[in-house]
Amino acid sequence: MDYQSDLYGTIDGVPVRRHRVMADSFAFSCIDYGCTITEIGVLDSAGNVNNVVLALDTLEDYMSHDYYLGCVVGRSAGRIEQAQFTLDGQTFYLPANDGAHHLHGDDFHKAVWAPSVEQSDECVTIRFEQVFPDGHHGYPGQVNVAVTYMIRPGAVTIRHEATTDATTVMNMTNHTYFNLSGTAAPIHDHTLRVASDAFYALDEALIPHHVQRVTDSPVFDFRQSKRIGDGLASDDEQLHIAGGFDHPFRLLRTDDPQIQLRHSCGRTLSVQTTDSCVVFYSGNMLPDDQKQTGLCLETQKAPNLIDREVVLRPGETYRTETTWTFTS
Repeated sequence: MDYQSDLYGTIDGVPVRRHRVMADSFAFSCIDYGCTITEIGVLDSAGNVNNVVLALDTLEDYMSHDYYLGCVVGRSAGRIEQAQFTLDGQTFYLPANDGAHHLHGDDFHKAVWAPSVEQSDECVTIRFEQVFPDGHHGYPGQVNVAVTYMIRPGAVTIRHEATTDATTVMNMTNHTYFNLSGTAAPIHDHTLRVASDAFYALDEALIPHHVQRVTDSPVFDFRQSKRIGDGLASDDEQLHIAGGFDHPFRLLRTDDPQIQLRHSCGRTLSVQTTDSCVVFYSGNMLPDDQKQTGLCLETQKAPNLIDREVVLRPGETYRTETTWTFTS
């Protein structure tokens, strides 16, 4: 496997590097800013290699946009109601950056991370590390965080790890937008399968509260592959609230990939994760000319701190792992 690195830009004099891995008909690129994935080049059935993730042109573009393209999200992915939470009897107040609520907190995606690289014939490992201080954006505890990308031909494994010196919360995800067509066409013709029999319904502020069986709301039943555009055309009230899909699905433990995304060009993305949920987001809030041209499969714990597994205490290590496998 071939690894290259070059200077992508600077932020306040701090260099931001781009890392590129190439193997046969597969390519992967990311940058130090937000651990952002900028390219996954995948072969289709006609022999074409295209970038299957939404990307921007320059570092300045990544710094100025607010759609979380390709980046790490943490400490807490998703929305926290009323921008506050109580932990061990103490209430912590967070920035209200989504109306009255808190979204994708602590700005992991805006940090310049410190990279290290290990290379072999079979795998290139890019590890990013950063420290976020106690009280950063209101969160308790200094946290030491690592984001690792392990790239093999046709596959990317993402590992998130964190430790803390005081009790805190940690629920990280990656916010890459996929479009397996390799074009700017809408995602409607993709088919999706998710090993899930339940999802979290949203209120009017897009806050998840309670679990609902997919059998009670068939548009959310992806246990068998179905065309995404057919779901988006539904008049289900939950889709009306979110402008499309933006819902956490509780994942079942299976030996087969828990998530599978396909496109008629021949590309397939299979996802296996140690996380308990995936938020399927259909790109509803992208700019009008890009709306629903990419979709996210955000593997994580349930948002809004519903899952108490998000609590991280001193002496513990937060660790999750998700693998994307691409075939054609």
